[in-house]
Formats: sequence, C-alpha cells, structure tokens
Amino acid sequence: MNYRLSLLLLLLTGCQFTSPLVIGGPDKPAQTSVAFIWPNQLATDGCAARIQLQGNLDPGTQPINLTPTPATQPLLVRALNTIPVDPSTHAQRVLIRFRPTGRTVSIACGWGAQVPAQEIDVQRISPY
Repeated sequence: MNYRLSLLLLLLTGCQFTSPLVIGGPDKPAQTSVAFIWPNQLATDGCAARIQLQGNLDPGTQPINLTPTPATQPLLVRALNTIPVDPSTHAQRVLIRFRPTGRTVSIACGWGAQVPAQEIDVQRISPY
C-alpha cells in the first residue's frame, strides 16, 4: 500500500513541474516553462531565432512558437550565446519565465515563408 501512495505522490509532484501551456494576453500572469531556443537558421533555409515551448504537449502536437518583444530580444541573444546546445536536438533546452503580450507576430523562415508566433515579454532564460 505504501508504494502505491508513494507512486501517486511522485506522479502528482511531477505534474507540478509541467504546467499547462496557457498563452494569452497581457492580463495573464507570468509563466515559467521548459522550452527550446533556436538560433537564427535563415542561412540554411531554417527560421530566424525563436523560442519553442515544449511543456506537457501531447505526442504529435506541434510546439508553440514564441518570439520576444524587441525590448527583451537581448535576453534571447545572450542565452543563445551562453547556454550549451543539446546535441540530441541541436537546440538549447532552457527554463523560460515570460509574460504574454497578446500579440501574434511572424517569424521569417527560408524561401520567404512566415511562421506565426506569439509575442512575449521575456523575464528570464536559464539552462534547464
């Protein structure tokens, strides 16, 4: 019986670390989530620098693209220059604290494509 209770507590504790991905307007509180940050890959037909939320997405679901406001762009640039790349993903896995602005913007990608992204005010980016 004790092992079942321990397992239940472990599962419930794990759920606290993967909060749901709630992106909304500026009235939403700041959120903290696991994410990947990607450098500018336009030269190789990729996309411009961006943030992708991973959180607790269901398998097969596309990650949520985010981009910082112009005022908080330097935080993303500094993280891209200082946090090591995860060799299994070729991106940098981070813990990001942010507040949504409620605006949708476009991220430039190769061949003139545009990918929609939600704009955020980045408060902190740290290694995960």
